Amino acid sequence: MENGEIIAVLPQLSDFDDLITQIAAIAKALAYRASEAGDDPERWGKSGFLVSHYGRDKYRDLAEQGRLYAIVQDNHQVVAFAAIYRPEQLPDVDDKGREFIRKTYGRVPVVKQIASERTHAGQGWARRLNDHFSHQYPDDPVFAAIVEEPRNHRSEGFHTRIGFHKCTTYRDHPDGKPRGIWRRPPSGQQGSLLPRNTK
Repeated sequence: MENGEIIAVLPQLSDFDDLITQIAAIAKALAYRASEAGDDPERWGKSGFLVSHYGRDKYRDLAEQGRLYAIVQDNHQVVAFAAIYRPEQLPDVDDKGREFIRKTYGRVPVVKQIASERTHAGQGWARRLNDHFSHQYPDDPVFAAIVEEPRNHRSEGFHTRIGFHKCTTYRDHPDGKPRGIWRRPPSGQQGSLLPRNTK
């Protein structure tokens, strides 16, 4: 695996706007589009997808809240990113899945989105981001929600490989798509891996 640096994407970075643009482009490319799936949603499930994607303004907002991470190469190329909820942060108004996790399991860290750029998939970037976030909360389990209709087999396989297991299914999401709620046990007392906030 090539070298890559995990950073917190924060407004004070000199290339902040470019990073946000790259992250939004990765998310757009990975967003599930039923019109393109046609009669073969399994194709999307095997390659992996984001059930939805945000635009630049939303990713900018997440960054300003300290909720956005990226792995960046020396050439300033984003190869993977993660949007997270810290335990102390309330769910977004329209995030019913996160609201369900908070009501059911308490104030726990949640990975809202995690994705690698298509040409860098399968190289361990998403695992590094997940481990990085998990190690910031070594005494807490980390949660994620994975859409189940259509099945995101690649995402389920990835989460299983890094230690998550499915706890339950949340069926009342406004978009009508049930979410599997997945839990990763606490990473243990390994110390906090703090992000580098400046370049």
